[in-house]
Amino acid sequence: MPDHDLDLLFRPRAIAVVGVPSTQEGPPFPFFRGLLEMGFTDETSEAPGRLYPVNPKLSTYQGLPCYPDLRAIPRPVDYVICAIPAAAVPDLLEQCIEKGVRLLHLFTSGFTETGDAARAELERRIIARARAGGVRIIGPNCVGFYRPAARVAWSPGFPREPGPVGVLSQSGGHAAQLVREGGLRGLRFSTVVSYGNASDLNETDLLRYLAHDPDTSLIGCYIEGPRGGREFFPALREAAARKPVVVLKGGLTEAGARTAASHTASLAGTAAVWDAAIRQAGAVRVGDLEELEDLLLARQFLGRLSGRRVGIVGAGGGNVVQAADEAIRAGLEVPPLPAEARAQIARFTPIAGTIIQNPLDTIAENWSEAFGDTLIALGGTGAVDMLIAWLELGWAVWKYTGATEARIAAAVAQLARARTETGLPLAAVFRAPPDPEAWAHYRSLAARTAALRIPLFPSIRRAALALARLAAWPAGGER
Repeated sequence: MPDHDLDLLFRPRAIAVVGVPSTQEGPPFPFFRGLLEMGFTDETSEAPGRLYPVNPKLSTYQGLPCYPDLRAIPRPVDYVICAIPAAAVPDLLEQCIEKGVRLLHLFTSGFTETGDAARAELERRIIARARAGGVRIIGPNCVGFYRPAARVAWSPGFPREPGPVGVLSQSGGHAAQLVREGGLRGLRFSTVVSYGNASDLNETDLLRYLAHDPDTSLIGCYIEGPRGGREFFPALREAAARKPVVVLKGGLTEAGARTAASHTASLAGTAAVWDAAIRQAGAVRVGDLEELEDLLLARQFLGRLSGRRVGIVGAGGGNVVQAADEAIRAGLEVPPLPAEARAQIARFTPIAGTIIQNPLDTIAENWSEAFGDTLIALGGTGAVDMLIAWLELGWAVWKYTGATEARIAAAVAQLARARTETGLPLAAVFRAPPDPEAWAHYRSLAARTAALRIPLFPSIRRAALALARLAAWPAGGER
């Protein structure tokens, strides 16, 4: 099967979850619950999927018939999720081959990554048998794939709406965090694959698939060590020529490489080699998971930027001084405010308690027209290529408890007005106070900005770094 035909594997119609818990107490097994929440078996859908729990100790699981093994399932199965011990996998694989299963996901760990020779040999035998029997394998030691359009997720709480971002991640934890936290801010995904030890399907296969996938227009990668060998970098170059690609490379220090070997049995490589290879391929490398999330979000909402000059409006002298430093450190330019713009802004901004400069310290409340007017005046100077609005909605939470949602809505309306009237890319910054009520308001703000395709960042540093990388994006990668 050519790499770009893997789409057949990621659109299953019948899924078996082997190894559901023997207890019926508590919430469903995460894999099971994720599929139910995504509506995989929704009878009102155009083509409801079939879901089969497998555990020889149960007759039913979560209201569905539970089968002792795959052979007992009366209908075909496309995709099997394996959550049983490593020693039991060979027998399950034989059942998959008999059943005509196309894709086996080995959530099971305890193979090569342990460093044990016998366990590594077991993994090799499983992969060899799977290839001979026509079964593709994700893993071992991974959480599988999430594809909203196919109504498949490995965990509850994932967004049901599909989007343009495709992700391949050697770490299941990184993949889950990216989906959950990025999803809160508006990232939407075509396919996310956690592939673990990459014993069969590896990063090269998945990268080629995402490069050709019509539902994917932006690719993010977390890689510890490529199993595709020399084929990986040509695949990265091909993908980056078709679509924007962002790479987070793990294991670039001696300690990190040692840990990567224990995590996914990966040989990590050196920072210098990876820096050069990623740059030559036309992709962009980031330093941590937050940067990956931020850059994917900024690229999804803003595309490529035409310049580095930024105009910043915030509240508090310390904030705007910090904002200037962070913007310059990130690689942006912070031009001074022209005299004409200063005079215009002074008409509705008192001199006392403000700094009428760029960055601009205003006392205008974020939900007021004066705040929107300030952004518009700064953006209309012709001196900047983009705007950052540093919101201080903490005041809304603490001071105006009963009207917080209305004020958040009004603040977002001012952001939308400023973007429309200036025609400039605009990003927002908001630091949510560590309080449950404030966090709920942050979620509301994130949903509102995402609906308007305005990226929201938790700090000025993260916003500046993401925007600077957009402005410096290498040529190519456009569809």
